[in-house]
Amino acid sequence: MVEDWISQANARQRRGRAGRVKPGICFCLYTRHRFEKLMRPFQALETPKEEAINSAISLLYEVCAIGRNEELTPLGYHLAKLPVDVLIGKMMIYGAIFGCLSPILSISAFLSYKSPFVYPKDEKQNVERAKLALLTDKLEGASESDKGNRQSDHLLMMVAYKKWEKILRENGVKAAQRFCSSYFLSSSVMYMIRDMRIQFGTLLADIGLINLPKNYQRWIVGMNCWLVFHMTFHD
Repeated sequence: MVEDWISQANARQRRGRAGRVKPGICFCLYTRHRFEKLMRPFQALETPKEEAINSAISLLYEVCAIGRNEELTPLGYHLAKLPVDVLIGKMMIYGAIFGCLSPILSISAFLSYKSPFVYPKDEKQNVERAKLALLTDKLEGASESDKGNRQSDHLLMMVAYKKWEKILRENGVKAAQRFCSSYFLSSSVMYMIRDMRIQFGTLLADIGLINLPKNYQRWIVGMNCWLVFHMTFHD
């Protein structure tokens, strides 16, 4: 990371934050002379390097988002409307087409955000045991060839979310928190993944790939109100 001075426009914008909701004071770690004489007026955007452009075009070809003459394919047309990484976007689109969207939304959200697992000091082995325990019920009776799936991070995150969401829905916030503590999961990450799943589903509905229930928005508002109440008064 290269350290560099901000522009005058950036400085004014950040100064405005000090008085956003009420009068405030902004302390600047530079002199008036630097601000007026040495700082550039605006932050200039750097031209992307040719290697980065070629790499991006190669990726678009690889996922079949563009064809000859770099024109959008039907898949690329839909990907262009999704504000996500193209690989994740393609996975979401195919998940909708092949009728396996729910687990794909979970995996897409985790890949876009971060892993839900936390690693307390000197607890790495216990975390790995907890991961295996999460998959035990899912892979009960699996054949020898299927046991390799227990090492799949994608499958693990999908199962973790599915179990957490069921416990939250059926038993409430406290039970969901206990589940997270037992399996070394971050509760805040799980709530973020739930919100991202909703956002991704809405994006797919906006481009016409899936249909949402008529009471979908009302359900979201009701669920959020329920969570706020329980997290406020029952923690």
